[in-house]
Amino acid sequence: MRHSQLSIDAAVPAPALIVQPSREAIRYVEAEDGHPLALHYYAAADGFPKRAPVLLVHGLGANRHNFDLFGDPQALPRQLARLGYDAYILELRGVGLSRAPRGVKQTFGVDLHLRYDLPAAVDYVLRTHQADKLHWVGHSLGAILGYVYGGAFPERLASMTAVAGPVPRAVPLPGVQILLPLRHLLRRAPLQEIPNRLGLMALKRVPKLARAAYDGVLFCSENLPDDWLIKVAEQALENVPISVLHRLGEWVSERGPYAHEVERSLGSLFVPTLLVAATRDPLCPPHVIEHASRLMPAGYSRTRIVSRDHGFQADYGHGDLLVSPGAKREVFPLLLDFIQEQPS
Repeated sequence: MRHSQLSIDAAVPAPALIVQPSREAIRYVEAEDGHPLALHYYAAADGFPKRAPVLLVHGLGANRHNFDLFGDPQALPRQLARLGYDAYILELRGVGLSRAPRGVKQTFGVDLHLRYDLPAAVDYVLRTHQADKLHWVGHSLGAILGYVYGGAFPERLASMTAVAGPVPRAVPLPGVQILLPLRHLLRRAPLQEIPNRLGLMALKRVPKLARAAYDGVLFCSENLPDDWLIKVAEQALENVPISVLHRLGEWVSERGPYAHEVERSLGSLFVPTLLVAATRDPLCPPHVIEHASRLMPAGYSRTRIVSRDHGFQADYGHGDLLVSPGAKREVFPLLLDFIQEQPS
């Protein structure tokens, strides 16, 4: 498939902390169904040999700021760029700058991500840099999408880095199991999205109550001070599409066309893969990535458990594994080292 770049190539608005903003841009790519997708580009520093580019894919209920908070010079894509990698953050349709134009009906869904968004982004990055393969870095849903895409097209990936990327059927969370009886109701829901951003209002007005609701599910409270958490929510929090929740319900089911989609994909993922999990993450605890590793072809995966018991300075949860101050010190080096180990 071929995908055309739109005639828009705007410079990213430059927060005060950004280093070399002229080397960053937004590239709008048109998917095969006509939907515009935002690719946030960080140009590789000069003086390095040619290396496979990197594509970063955010999780559910998040956007590009999942990987680039506050214009931080130490954000993961900027560190990759300084190491000589052209890095892109893909915003999946429906969030951030990949929303449908005004007056055009917004469409959502995992099928659309897999059929249109990911091929458009991967094709554009490989074509632009005349590369055969790219490195994939995904968080949560972005990692699951990487499993499925990579299982279908392993020849297009130089490596896979999955941060808190669960195998849905292996998640031991009662709330996930509730999706089973609700999945047909979700399909008929009058709303397209669950208003996740209402949580931002709660965080600002009653932070203790809001933290209590999220703590232990989406993050480990001790790693995110109140002011930091509110800023993260302001930038990175997005509403949750009902259609994606429906697919999650099918992924955790025993029957149906998608019941074993993720497991089958992992069995075909002939790609060097780093699976990272945190001990206080109920959505992707360590035994879930160990299960994912067992499903993969032998010799292609390694696991890293982030916790005090494994030599780290903190125990982490699902979101703070990527967006906390401690993640920059402890988690990012793991990801960068793994990518640099792979042949260019």
